Amino acid sequence: MIMSKEFAKSFYASARWKKCRANYITTVHGLCERCREPGLILHHKIKLTPDNIHDADVTLNFENLEFVCLQCHNMDDDNEHGEHAVTYTKYRVSSDGEILPP
Repeated sequence: MIMSKEFAKSFYASARWKKCRANYITTVHGLCERCREPGLILHHKIKLTPDNIHDADVTLNFENLEFVCLQCHNMDDDNEHGEHAVTYTKYRVSSDGEILPP
């Protein structure tokens, strides 16, 4: 799992997030919501910050989530500056939505 911010590590390791993540990915059938290719990254539309990390209306709200593939994720405006750009040569996703090593 990719950890971009130190303040969010415990949230992303929580059972609540893992359950939410798996349930959300199931609702979109594991496909990128933009291009319909296999998804990889569950993206928060409202970025997580130290101020909202404990607000379930932001962190666990399906309305604030979007499942995207690597290419669509890296095309976001933020990624033009390299802030969240991610590269992989291979990846696998388990049946519960966890990203596994190649």
